[in-house]
Amino acid sequence: EIQLAGNPGRTLRVHGESVNMRSAIRLTRSQAWDDTDLGTIVGEIAGRNGLGLAIDGELAGIPIEHLDQMRRSDLHFVSQLAVEYRAVAKVVNDILVFSRRGAEASVTGGEIANVGITMGDHILSWNSMFQVRGDNGV
Repeated sequence: EIQLAGNPGRTLRVHGESVNMRSAIRLTRSQAWDDTDLGTIVGEIAGRNGLGLAIDGELAGIPIEHLDQMRRSDLHFVSQLAVEYRAVAKVVNDILVFSRRGAEASVTGGEIANVGITMGDHILSWNSMFQVRGDNGV
């Protein structure tokens, strides 16, 4: 959750909700993959958790000779893959999104619009709030 405020009429509030932590995506499991690609692995994880998949084409095509998921939840494992391959993994509207970090296009190839916020010279007040989710052990 991010909340920024300024003088009257100038407010930005961004609110997000996490994935359903009671779903199977948080259960630990072990599995191995051989002679495949990153897209197949991430797609299989999305599918078994009832999620759609949106993955960057370059990431999807990365060959994987062997990969083990040992006693890790699918959510934790996909997050580790994202770190290893300089990507971002998140669940949005029942879709597992796996995209390049800092990409200038969406996983579907569409342009990601920049949003500029310009404040006037005479700011009378300001307020900000950032909440960081703690370690949930997943």
